[in-house]
Parts: sequence; structure tokens; C-alpha cells
Amino acid sequence: MTAVYLSEACRLYILVVLLASAAGKARAIGSFAETLETLVRIPARWSRHAAAAIAASELLVALALIAGGTAAHRGMAAALAMFLAFTAVLLVALVQRQTVSCNCFGAGDHPISAWDVARNLLLISACAAWLLMRPPAVSLGPGAWTLLAGAAVIAFLISTNLRRVAALLRLTRRSETSEAPFTLPLGQVIPAFEGRARADGRRVTSSELEGQAAILLFLSSGAGVGLWIVPADSRHDISPLLEGSALLDHVIFLEPAVRDQLNPRRAAPFYLFIDHRMVALASGQIGDDDWTSFVDQMKEIAPDADTAA
Repeated sequence: MTAVYLSEACRLYILVVLLASAAGKARAIGSFAETLETLVRIPARWSRHAAAAIAASELLVALALIAGGTAAHRGMAAALAMFLAFTAVLLVALVQRQTVSCNCFGAGDHPISAWDVARNLLLISACAAWLLMRPPAVSLGPGAWTLLAGAAVIAFLISTNLRRVAALLRLTRRSETSEAPFTLPLGQVIPAFEGRARADGRRVTSSELEGQAAILLFLSSGAGVGLWIVPADSRHDISPLLEGSALLDHVIFLEPAVRDQLNPRRAAPFYLFIDHRMVALASGQIGDDDWTSFVDQMKEIAPDADTAA
């Protein structure tokens, strides 16, 4: 039964796309004709006729899918062939870096891009899945048809707006990052972690810090205190910054997930003070009051040492 639902979902999805595409082209036949002139070098005197023929073909294929039976199989094969041809044209245009608006679903103002290819690949996959499954004919109830039709419309809206969906996801991710806590709650035991020492490649575990105070110092491009310097992200190599310094031996590389737990905003230069029980005591940007106080304490303990790092 699952194969039946999946098959019908694919058929309805392609049906919705073809109907919307044919209607959009019919409403903006001139815009689509101009697209054909640019993409496939059709002469202007024939482009409008070619645009109308493509829109009519999409409508005929949609009607075949509605008819069912042998007609539906022929229609789906024709739809697959059309989507393959459209994708080939898009790929050639992208390789040649042509700048032309995508008017596949009516007049549009965004130039063709890899998102249009991605959309077509989804359509090709749906066509191929339907042709390969060939489920037995089963009568579905009105509720099932309504559900599948709704799913098909949603799939159409998503697949034809992949660019906007991706932009929304990026915006959401950026918002989540900006609202992320500066670090894990102070007073809480930090999660166990393991890293790789920059100097000799040996594994360094958080258990080695137990019993002594410690500092995790996150950077981009003192007595009785352990100091570990952590690159704030994987894009920057801080080795040149510390070349020739004894601090280079204190650099460790953490797994991204662990690093993001300890430094959620990937701030730099950022520090995290940990006591001998592995409890986070303070965190912030280097140069703030807590950091200045720490430097002053180190100077009192070892006045001849350079603690300004």
C-alpha cells in the first residue's frame, strides 16, 4: 500500500507542476519566448510559436497523467524526456554563463541558476520513481486523495522556490547563532572533551586538566594554571600567529561539535576559565575585566613572566 501512496504522490506532483508550468507560460508567453531566443537561439519570428507549442505539450502530458492507464505511462515518459531536455539546456546555459531570467512558470525576475537544475532533478527523480514502481491499480478514498493532492502542491511550492527556502534556512541559522549563549552556563561542569595537540599530535583529554585550574583560549587567524589554546574554527590556522612562541605547544584541535559546545558563537579571542573540578567559572572576550584580573594575578605570581598573551 505504501508503494501506491508514493506512486500517486509522484504522479500528482508531476501533474501539478505541468499544469502550473503550462498556465504560467500561457500567461507570459512573450517572456518565455524571449527566454527561448536566448537559451536555444530560436529566431524571434518563431520563438512565440515554440513557446506556445511547449506550453501545449505540457498541458497534453498533464491530461495523459489524469487519464491513467497506458496513457499515463506514456505521459510520464514524455514528462521525463521533457525535464531531461530542459535540464540539459539549463546546464549548457550555466556553463556558458548566460544571464537570462527563468520564465518556466511565468514571468520571473531571477536569472537561471543551479537551483533551477536542482528543481529539475527532483522532477526527473519523481518521474523515474513512478515509472519504475508500477504499483497495482488500487482505489483510494477521498481522504487519501485530498492528502496526496495537498502533499503534491506543497512539494511543488517547495521545489519551485528552492532559492527562497535556502535563504530562509540561512536566515534562521544566522538568527539561532546570534541568539546562542555566549558559552555553557557558568558554574556547570564542562562536557568531557578530547583534542589533538598541535605540537606533537598526541591526544589531549579533559581528564588531564582535573586537579588544576585551566584556561581554554579560543583564537582566530601562568603558575599552577593549565593553558590550552583552541582555534576558534576550522578555517583559520593560528600557527603563524604563535610561531617561535612556547604557546605553540599549548594549541589543541577539538572536534567541531565539542568546540561549539564550549564556544557556541565561535567568538575570538575568547576565553573560558575552568577550576580544578572542571567547573566553568568565567568566560568572555580577552581584554574584559575578568581577563585583566587574571593577567594581574599571574603577574603577581610570576612578575618576570610575559602573561599578556
